[in-house]
Amino acid sequence: MQEAPNSVNLDFSLSDVALEPVPSDESDMESDDEDEYEDPAQELEMIYLDINDTESSNASNRSVEPGANNFATIRTTSIVTKQIKDHEVSNELREQFAGYKRLRKQHQKQLLSLESKYKQEMEEHKQRLDKEYDNLKQQFSMELERLKKKQQQDLDKRQKTNQAMEKKLIRQISATQDTERKTFGAMQKKEYKLNKEQMKREIDSGTPKKEREDTLKLHKDRLMSRQKEAETRLEKQHKDSIEFEIRKFRRRKVVQYHTLEKDQIQEELTKLQEQQEKEHSMLLRHHESTQELEYKQLLAIQNLRDEHLRKQHITERENQKEYNSREESNLRKKHLMEHKQQPRSLKQKEVQIRKQFHEAVQTQRKQYRALKDHIVQNTPKNEQKAVVKKLKEEQVRKLNILGEQYEASIAEMLQQQNMRLDDAQLSEAQELKQRLQQELELLMAYQSKIKMQMEAQHHRERKQLEERVSLRRALLEQKMDDDRTKLSSAKTEMVKALNERQVKEIEEFDEETISLGMNAMEVMEASTMAQNYDDDVSLRGSMISLTPSNSSSSFTSTSYRD
Repeated sequence: MQEAPNSVNLDFSLSDVALEPVPSDESDMESDDEDEYEDPAQELEMIYLDINDTESSNASNRSVEPGANNFATIRTTSIVTKQIKDHEVSNELREQFAGYKRLRKQHQKQLLSLESKYKQEMEEHKQRLDKEYDNLKQQFSMELERLKKKQQQDLDKRQKTNQAMEKKLIRQISATQDTERKTFGAMQKKEYKLNKEQMKREIDSGTPKKEREDTLKLHKDRLMSRQKEAETRLEKQHKDSIEFEIRKFRRRKVVQYHTLEKDQIQEELTKLQEQQEKEHSMLLRHHESTQELEYKQLLAIQNLRDEHLRKQHITERENQKEYNSREESNLRKKHLMEHKQQPRSLKQKEVQIRKQFHEAVQTQRKQYRALKDHIVQNTPKNEQKAVVKKLKEEQVRKLNILGEQYEASIAEMLQQQNMRLDDAQLSEAQELKQRLQQELELLMAYQSKIKMQMEAQHHRERKQLEERVSLRRALLEQKMDDDRTKLSSAKTEMVKALNERQVKEIEEFDEETISLGMNAMEVMEASTMAQNYDDDVSLRGSMISLTPSNSSSSFTSTSYRD
């Protein structure tokens, strides 16, 4: 609001008021005395009235304007300016708070986006690892299938080879025996002819013909019988020999077939061991890659939280500083306004004091008039002028004293008000400074608490992740130990089953050998000795062993003796 113009100087003294000289005309003394007595009081009253009239006229000019009642809602420029400033401050606060909310929402959105991104990345990582693991298992299955197929082909090939070699052995032995039979038959014929000629030479020529013929016939029958027995023995020997060689060959091939089966099962177990080691190596690699990704994602999320918290705290401190600056600025403006408005309030109080002074002057004037009337009535006429003059001087003196007292009161009031205003403003500034400092300390303490809570949360998250990783590693190691145990048990069972089956097959083979009338121990020893040579050497050895132990010379000598 605009201040009223000061058209009257209030710094005046009652002693400055001039008193006119007393007139010499007695006829005019009474009227002149009355006029002269009333002048000082009336002048003081008129001065005060001028002040009041000036203040009241200014106030009335401000309040009573043309059409004021018709526009009661119109606000002054100062009110509008103050409301605009308050609105701007309110807008600044709202904008500051809205900016803080936007920052928090932006941070939350960034954090959720990062977490969603990392979750998708982890899902893709797990799917990729699962696919890699499934491909490895399929590869292992295909490798085992190919290995078993190859082993079965090797077994079938070995069986076919054994059958072919057995047929070849039979053909070779049969050919050798045929040759032996032909040689034996030729030798038998030759020996028969020789024995017959010898018998003829031994018979006496003087023996009768019939007796000689009977003797030759008997000798011939005996030779034929012995030759038939020798042929039968040879056939039996050939038969036993070929059966023994075939049995020996078959037992040797059974043992070789068993050795091949053992080699194959050992190859399969080795392949299973290699596959298990590869699988475990992949699982460990997957565990480490997953662990590395988890730690990387957790660190990134925690770093983002720390960065958000740092920005948030910086924003809070900046907002607090802006708030402090605004409060201090508002207080300074308030103090400046108080300093500007203080003369007006002091003028109002000064006007009140001067009003009291005016009332005191009016009271003294009434008392003076009453006293003057009383003295004039009781004083001789020739003394009235001196008495009235004395009363007037006394009245002026008292009014001067009273005016000085009120002036001193006004000066003291002004000094006290200035001191009070300075003290109040200083105290208010100190209180504001303490309050703002306390608020800043509370904010710093709160931020420190929030930071400690976040650090504790991050520590818990890292510890929980370490526990999950340790548990997952322990479960993985337990699974690998179980796999090793299962594979070891499977190895033992497979080898045991193979050994039991092979032992049973050997026992059945030996029992069949015994049922064929052969010595199973001799067959086993012969097949064991033959295992040190290859099949061609074994075949040659078998053919050499087919040479008959009974020669034709033994038959001849026996026949001759007989």
